[in-house]
Amino acid sequence: MEDAVENHSTCEEGVQRYLYIDWLRIFAVLLLFPFHTARIFDPWPFYVKSETVNVALVVFVLFLNQWHMHLFFFLAGASTSLALRFRSEREYVGERFRRLVVPFLFGILVIIPPQCYYRLFGDPHLVWPSDQLQFFIGGPQFNKSYLAFYPDFFNGIFPRGNFEWGHLWFLAYLFVFSRLGLPLFRYLRSGPGLRFIGKMAEFVQKPASFISFFIPIAVIEASLRGLYPSSHNLYNDWANFLTFGILFVYGYLFFCTPKSILPFPKCWPLSLAIALITSAACFGFLMPSLLQSSLTPYSRLWTVLRVLGALSTWCWVISLMGLGKTFFDFGGRFLRYVRQSALPIYILHQTIIIVIGFYILKTGVGVMSSYVIVIAASLVTSVLIYEGIRRNNMLRFFFGMKRN
Repeated sequence: MEDAVENHSTCEEGVQRYLYIDWLRIFAVLLLFPFHTARIFDPWPFYVKSETVNVALVVFVLFLNQWHMHLFFFLAGASTSLALRFRSEREYVGERFRRLVVPFLFGILVIIPPQCYYRLFGDPHLVWPSDQLQFFIGGPQFNKSYLAFYPDFFNGIFPRGNFEWGHLWFLAYLFVFSRLGLPLFRYLRSGPGLRFIGKMAEFVQKPASFISFFIPIAVIEASLRGLYPSSHNLYNDWANFLTFGILFVYGYLFFCTPKSILPFPKCWPLSLAIALITSAACFGFLMPSLLQSSLTPYSRLWTVLRVLGALSTWCWVISLMGLGKTFFDFGGRFLRYVRQSALPIYILHQTIIIVIGFYILKTGVGVMSSYVIVIAASLVTSVLIYEGIRRNNMLRFFFGMKRN
């Protein structure tokens, strides 16, 4: 997850650091704890599930789904733009490999298998896709030890087996975007590309023009989301791939000149109002259907919700960037410490949430108490493990960090 969670909003030797990008990245990483803990209490398959669905946490999950990962990809694009100011393309690709591919492969072998192991103890109807139940080999009576299970992690690709990349999908997507985007980024640094950026700079100074960048996202969502629901498998996930890819490119565009095109500060109040209204409208339409039955893809209401959702997504990104620029463009010792922790904590967090959540559910504690306990315990555990990682150069390498 390197660009979106490591320190590539930085520049070297006199190039400005965009400190609010670091803060927004840290904010997005910290939100992963309440988000993935809430997944335990929503109605969709997850590694560890409560039998009780909490409507407030369902709304929270849907709300973050509108913009959370989108913000990550936008920040990653911005960071790529800043990194390419002082690195060659070859250096950039090598760094992407070291900080994305290495922790991705390490995570698949070490971090992801425990998640799949604990899923096998759950109720098949809660933890596994309902249309693939015939492939589920666990259940409440599952009692195999982790060491005995580990070879079974490679017995087939999920859901026809246990092998998957879990939440590390983001690292794979980001590496692919980083490689595929290089020809475009090379063009944007050329004479014609810089002229295009200059024209775009004038266009986006009007808030309505800036907000209109949601239209490509709306087209993708309305045309492809029904055919390609979220799978995060890279090869058959075109709605996510193109939406996140566009946001990655947007992040690059708005930070690709020495004097960056930054209309966020003057656009965020209007964008925030639109984001709140469109989010409320989506939930007003969606919640009754969610609690009863799913909307039919490409129906009139479904299409309207896709367009409203795209507008909401982009306006949340604008709002958060503007709020960050306005209120969080400062540094300090705490920021210097936490910016390095973002990538390792991203890699660790979901496995820790699942393990702790599994045992907390067994205590029979109420939903909200369990929710708070899992968040607090998993955050503390992640920080403590990170403290061990940052002191060991071998672990730093596997988690995408620079050597001490």
